[in-house]
Amino acid sequence: MRTPVAILCGEAEVTLAQEKRSEQEYRESLRILGDEAKRLKHIVEDLFTLTRADAGQYPLQPLDFYLDELVGECVHSARTLALAKKISLNFEEASESPIRADESLLRRMILNLLDNAIKYTPDGGCVTVICRRAADEYVLSIADTGGGIPADLQPRIFERFFRVDKARSRAENDGGGAGLGLSISRWIAEAHHGRLELTSSNSGGSTFTAFLPAVPVPSVTSG
Repeated sequence: MRTPVAILCGEAEVTLAQEKRSEQEYRESLRILGDEAKRLKHIVEDLFTLTRADAGQYPLQPLDFYLDELVGECVHSARTLALAKKISLNFEEASESPIRADESLLRRMILNLLDNAIKYTPDGGCVTVICRRAADEYVLSIADTGGGIPADLQPRIFERFFRVDKARSRAENDGGGAGLGLSISRWIAEAHHGRLELTSSNSGGSTFTAFLPAVPVPSVTSG
């Protein structure tokens, strides 16, 4: 949290220190302040989510819906991010996948994984999403064509606040994350009695796979 706070303070001090600035300069400063405030808000929300989850105070709100439709909606939402980097975002056609789960939480997990894949894929790359059923579970895979994660760091990627930015290329204007997205995503999968794994990672890219029960999930408090 120190980075966005430092940027907020620094930008405000620089702006106030100059007696005369053009409207364009003020607007640019406000844009920076706004972006960092949103980033800080996101970090606080993630911390609040994990705190409630640790305390067993984040009850699931299961609904009946189709997982394939939810994935399609998330892919559609992420297309703007992909287009900005000229990344091809492909969702292979999936069969109907009825599920009873917390739709809001699964949406958050999927968007986290898509955002991660797009961030670490270089311009002109490709992100592929596959949703299929295997026996009594759904298998949702999101593969990127980034630089991969070094083998010695792979066991740590789901740790809170752990970031592998030095190992995987990020856009200079991305600003970085807090290292909570994958931790929250794994918690969401496990709260649904499923699991989230890094199923492959090498110089050709990485694939994260969520395994979710195809049977209804009991309405219980996760923890």
